[in-house]
Amino acid sequence: RPDDYLPHALKRSALDVIQARLNRCWTPALCLDYDGTLAPLVADPAAARLPDGVAQLLQQLADRHPTAIVSGRSVEKLEAWIPVQGLYFAGSHGFEIVGPNGSCLNYTVASQLLPEISDALQTLQQQLKSIDGVRLEDNKFVLSVHTRNVSAAELPRVRALVEALLDEQPLLRLSLGHHVIELRPQVHWHKGRAMEWVIKNMCEQLGLPSGAAARNATAMPIFVGDDISDEDAFSLLSNGRGIPIVVRPHAPLRNSTAAEFWLRDPNEVAEFLALF
Repeated sequence: RPDDYLPHALKRSALDVIQARLNRCWTPALCLDYDGTLAPLVADPAAARLPDGVAQLLQQLADRHPTAIVSGRSVEKLEAWIPVQGLYFAGSHGFEIVGPNGSCLNYTVASQLLPEISDALQTLQQQLKSIDGVRLEDNKFVLSVHTRNVSAAELPRVRALVEALLDEQPLLRLSLGHHVIELRPQVHWHKGRAMEWVIKNMCEQLGLPSGAAARNATAMPIFVGDDISDEDAFSLLSNGRGIPIVVRPHAPLRNSTAAEFWLRDPNEVAEFLALF
């Protein structure tokens, strides 16, 4: 039944709902994932770059509204790949946050666990080097094991080796995404909490009320993401508290995600963002 699926965010009826929520607030506050949302997913994770015109679109957005990139990638990579002034960056799933144009908004979670992540990287480099297609990526506070190019027969072995490592590294935890296994600090922190922290600081930078209750009438969060890690943010924006949008190739069932709207791919994300 059509009602079992999320409404498409570019349909007129959905845009009317979104506009009604925005009318309650002073400004939208945009929080955008990178891979699979702004940039297409590619076979080589190191090659994921913005399509033509998207950097200019993000610059226009950042000039008009508070805008953040919230990604599993490190802040260092995001700043290099997104040449846009005025953005907030929440990298490593929010474990590292910096404000616009080098403002001293730096916020770091669990920096004392960086040695454990470095040790885990060195161990997995040795243990996984014999498995074809595995790519390890150091995202500073998150160690990403990319499995997009690993054969189905080898996937259980990769997962087993990563889980065995956790027995030796109890201060780290495992999380799963689309074609990626990640190790991150064993801390109650995720993209949703990072989003809330960023929006609080956005309000403070604008000289607007930033308390939890006041923010609801000040900045309306629009969070767009495609991965499992984005569900933490979607769930915080339910019941009209924000505008959570998931990126999927097909309309998702309502009970499969905490998002309320959907877009098909980065091209549609850019089309949606151009409305602002």
